[in-house]
Amino acid sequence: MGDSGPGLAAPALERVFEAFYSTKLGGLGLGLSICRSIIEAHNGRLWASPNVPCGAIFGFIAPTHPAAIVSGVPLRDLRHGRHRVWQAADQWW
Repeated sequence: MGDSGPGLAAPALERVFEAFYSTKLGGLGLGLSICRSIIEAHNGRLWASPNVPCGAIFGFIAPTHPAAIVSGVPLRDLRHGRHRVWQAADQWW
């Protein structure tokens, strides 16, 4: 996901996933830290990078659900507007 806002300076980019660090006035600094914890708990990875010439890009990867691999059931990619939902054997991700 990317935007064209003010972006993140290099020092902020290095700290953006730290708990209680925020670039927003009055921000708690928990959102991205929680997101990274959840994604890493599922053996995924979350990162941030500059969106040249302005803004930021956040991306993540996560492995395919093990049940889909073991069962051999192909995943269906169901698109709902801008969101993607994966379905296999009556389970949603």
